[in-house]
Amino acid sequence: MSNLTVAVIGLRGHAARHIEMVRQTPGVTLDRVYYHKIPPPDQKHLPITNTLSDCLDSDVIIISSPTPRHAEQLQMLRHYRGYVLLEKPAAVDKGGIDVLLDLPAELKSRTQVNFNFLFHDVAAHLRELAKSPVIGDVFAFEVHTSHGGAFRDDWRDSWRLSGEPNFGPLETVGIHFIHFALVLFGRCENALVRSNSLSGRSDAVDTGMLAMRMENGVSVNISNSYAAPYVVRMALWGTNGHLVYDGETATLYSPRDTFDERGMFSSPPAVESWSIDYPSAWASSLASSQRHFFKTAQQRVRLDPGIFDRDVAAMNVLLDAESTY
Repeated sequence: MSNLTVAVIGLRGHAARHIEMVRQTPGVTLDRVYYHKIPPPDQKHLPITNTLSDCLDSDVIIISSPTPRHAEQLQMLRHYRGYVLLEKPAAVDKGGIDVLLDLPAELKSRTQVNFNFLFHDVAAHLRELAKSPVIGDVFAFEVHTSHGGAFRDDWRDSWRLSGEPNFGPLETVGIHFIHFALVLFGRCENALVRSNSLSGRSDAVDTGMLAMRMENGVSVNISNSYAAPYVVRMALWGTNGHLVYDGETATLYSPRDTFDERGMFSSPPAVESWSIDYPSAWASSLASSQRHFFKTAQQRVRLDPGIFDRDVAAMNVLLDAESTY
């Protein structure tokens, strides 16, 4: 990989992970870090600037600032000639989505929205099996992820519970699976959403449930919580088999026509399984997504602007969903 210069917009949270991955990637140089405040003492070793235009000389820019600023910052880069990695969700309201959808197609063709679950090992198996006769015609996809972060004292001041993410974990975590459903099954026909504050430690949403009906008939159910025990569960259901993932192992069961000694239907046997540690694979997916982006920028590959529009509009599934309250 020829050397790429990289500017990162943002300093904390996800931006910090991007900065560290950039510093560890051969052939890539961290050129600028844009931060709108005076940098804290422990970050003064970084090439920090508080002038956004200083980033325009870099080959690529990673926008990893708080989500409400994404649309404004990418619009400010509309004449930038390099490549942009835009953290998900691209925008959190209709106004921001409209701003991004109205950007020139030429800029869209150089911008990748960072839905890194696409690069997760579990996603690879789901995508393959969704087209396989081993599982048959898919009719449902289910995801549940949770942990008890809302009950931790060090989360009291977390942006996740600040009320800024209007849909709580559905907006920060679930958006990955909403996007994945759009990639896998096409457009969403309608959706129902329910948001709760289960921890009682603030009024902010810490739990969300979403039911999507896809245009191809597949049902998608997503639930995410910061106020429940640590659980990762995913399942892909088909007419001839199903895949179940528990955060450690993905197991494929097939075929449908499995019978006991009495000729009665019986549970299909496990025909294959894969060991996949969810947190480790998630970290790998972040690195893989960033490397894919760098390769795209290095080779000056143009992306389909329609993919940008789909990825930006993924948030519309939540915004347009009917609340069950």
